[in-house]
Amino acid sequence: EDDYEMMFPYFYEQRVGSEAHIECMVVFKQEPETAGGYKAWKTDAIVSVKDLNAVESKLNFQIAFGGTIEKGTAYGRVEAPPSKSVSHRYLICGALSGGSVIENVAFSEDIKATLNCLSALGAEYEIDGGTVKIGGISPDKAVKCAELFCNESGSTLRFLIPLCLLFGQKITLKGTERLMSRSLAVYKEMCLSQGIEFTEDKESVTVCGKLTAGKYSVRGDVSSQFISGLMFALPLLPDDSIIDITGALESGSYLGMTVKALAEFGVRISRTDEHTIFIKGSQTYKPRTLRVEGDYSNAAFLRRSIR
Repeated sequence: EDDYEMMFPYFYEQRVGSEAHIECMVVFKQEPETAGGYKAWKTDAIVSVKDLNAVESKLNFQIAFGGTIEKGTAYGRVEAPPSKSVSHRYLICGALSGGSVIENVAFSEDIKATLNCLSALGAEYEIDGGTVKIGGISPDKAVKCAELFCNESGSTLRFLIPLCLLFGQKITLKGTERLMSRSLAVYKEMCLSQGIEFTEDKESVTVCGKLTAGKYSVRGDVSSQFISGLMFALPLLPDDSIIDITGALESGSYLGMTVKALAEFGVRISRTDEHTIFIKGSQTYKPRTLRVEGDYSNAAFLRRSIR
């Protein structure tokens, strides 16, 4: 550890299943005052995906001498990590289609939570590397499992509650205590106004009833996830709906992302003005093959590291 200089990850490949494969270049100083160079070792490690956040205590490096490298300027092309926000949206839309292919998916805990919950609602999916084939949710069919585990994913919980209300069944969404402590007041008020059961505790929220088309008023200064959740579900109702955004809208870019994702799957949402969203009823999600774009916020870390 005293001789440790830096670790430069130059390759990473995520495998589907319980394991991930990581290759890194570990560089140790070799008497720079006299030698002026560095020795490089290549490492190869297998680590459980769930342990990736604690790799320093989990990795068992197998180190082999790789040669000597001189000081210089790093350069090359790096692909930004896939956008988790887009992945959530594409997977939900794909699950509501007859069968879609979503490429370049990174399987974070939040994305895995969304996939598991979509499966409980009736979706069938297959994973091949970073590609997901998914489809099959139909509100006309009974859900496969009336208990959804959202883990710590706020996007999963808030996006899927309106979809659960398409089935008219009693469905419980569970999560960590930290997740369930986050406010769901927008949905609670909406459900109570429509006579829909909405009960919550420290570990879960249970809904029972059926969403109806109509006019919905949602504050713009709360999470846009509530509005996006409604936008996924309302096009599937037989009649038209309107979402009236009251006050200043603070997360407009994320709503734009949802509108764009829906349009990719053939579902049209109209912004009649800054505060009004018109959603035509009786729409269907069309099968598509789409690739998740890179995430700008994650790319910023890479940008910062090479400045």
